[in-house]
Amino acid sequence: MTAVFALLAAACFGFNVHVHQAALDEADPWSGALVSVGATAMLFWLAAPFALDPAWLLTPAALIFLGVGLLYPATAQTLQILSVTRVGPAISSALGSFTPLFAVLFAVTLQGEEMTWQAGLGLALMIGGLVLVALPRGGIRRSWPLIALALPLGASLARGINQPVTKAGLAIVASPWLATTLAATMSTLSLALVVALRHRAGRTARRGRRGLGLFALSGGINGLGLLSLNTALGQGAVVSIAPLTSTAPLWSLAFGALLFRREALGLRHLVLALLVVAGGTLILTR
Repeated sequence: MTAVFALLAAACFGFNVHVHQAALDEADPWSGALVSVGATAMLFWLAAPFALDPAWLLTPAALIFLGVGLLYPATAQTLQILSVTRVGPAISSALGSFTPLFAVLFAVTLQGEEMTWQAGLGLALMIGGLVLVALPRGGIRRSWPLIALALPLGASLARGINQPVTKAGLAIVASPWLATTLAATMSTLSLALVVALRHRAGRTARRGRRGLGLFALSGGINGLGLLSLNTALGQGAVVSIAPLTSTAPLWSLAFGALLFRREALGLRHLVLALLVVAGGTLILTR
């Protein structure tokens, strides 16, 4: 079941790409991120009386989950937006593919998880496939300094650290619901501060009702994805889970081609699918 939850998380994140795409036609990404994460936090707090033990809020796990909220989605989302603005979506997506590498490195180094050669090869195949599809066909035309790559790599690092740190909290209180609720709450507060500072600086925001409504919908979908991810982290090793959740771009391509009719699948996408399936098989059978 661990693999099922990890893949469900990836499917939710992949589907949300298309919801965000439609929402951004009428709302800016900063306000949208705040509404999306805020909707996640609100939904989980509404169910908190049925899912949470108040005593859990007084444990060290609560502090860990709040800290996770600063990393993901708050910091990761902020750096990702800045990255797309600075180096473009293709490079941002390509370097975003290194998220599972960071997650696995932290899990192996800090938590003593085992990394076999077979799992390492599977991880390399999956990351290679994702980078292959994300990079532009005509090559990289760079009009920005190399230091700007710190933005997409920082976003990947924040997402990668999230998984082993969340797992450490779940070892104290085994409640994926608590982890998701507190992380979403801290992220909401962090993004609210960012949006307020931007407003104070005179940077106006587009806030169309339909766009914000779609972002609220994405918050529900993202909440399901985060809950699934945290459930998987509570059951299995980061070495196995991180690569599976990184298949979100593959799910996004599939949804784009089959449901939204926005994608024309080609040879590169077939290669991606083969590499991801082969890499996933190696990891799961390690």
